[in-house]
Amino acid sequence: ELFHRSFEDGLTDPNARPQAREWKKVLWNAVDNLYLCEHCGQSTFAPSINCLFCDKERTEPLYHMRFDNGFEKVVYPDAKLFEHHCLSKEYHFDTLKANFKWHKDSGHFILANRSYAPITQKKSDGKKGVTCGYMQGFSLENTAQIIFQDGTVADIQRLV
Repeated sequence: ELFHRSFEDGLTDPNARPQAREWKKVLWNAVDNLYLCEHCGQSTFAPSINCLFCDKERTEPLYHMRFDNGFEKVVYPDAKLFEHHCLSKEYHFDTLKANFKWHKDSGHFILANRSYAPITQKKSDGKKGVTCGYMQGFSLENTAQIIFQDGTVADIQRLV
C-alpha cells in the first residue's frame, strides 16, 4: 500500500505520498520479523523456516507474535521485547520488557520478564497460565497469548 501511494498515486500528487511515520512503522515491523539463520548466520524473514541464503531449515524455536496494536515480532533465543512493542510509542530501546531464552534448569524456551509490570500467559486450552513478575518467566510451550499489564495482548504462534 505505501509503495503504491508513493510511486503511483504520489508520482503526480505529492500530497498522496505517505508520511515518514507511516514508513517507520512498516519498516520496523519488517525488521522485527527478521531472524538469524542458525546455520549460516544470515538474516531471513519469518514466517519462512528455511533460510533465504542457505535453504536449510531452522531447528531452534521460532515464534511469531502479533500484538493487538499492529506490531509483529518474531521471537527466538536471545530476542528482546521493548516498550514500543506494547505501547505503540516512538521506537526506543531503553526499556526492556522481556527477553526469550533457554531456561538453564528445565530446558524450556521461556519468556523472562525484565520489567516490574506483571506479564500473564494464556494457554492454548483457553485457561490462564502463569503471571510472572520481575525476573520471573514462563515456558512458551502451549502458550496462545501473552497479556501485558497495560492491556496489550499478543497472540503467539510457534513456527518451529
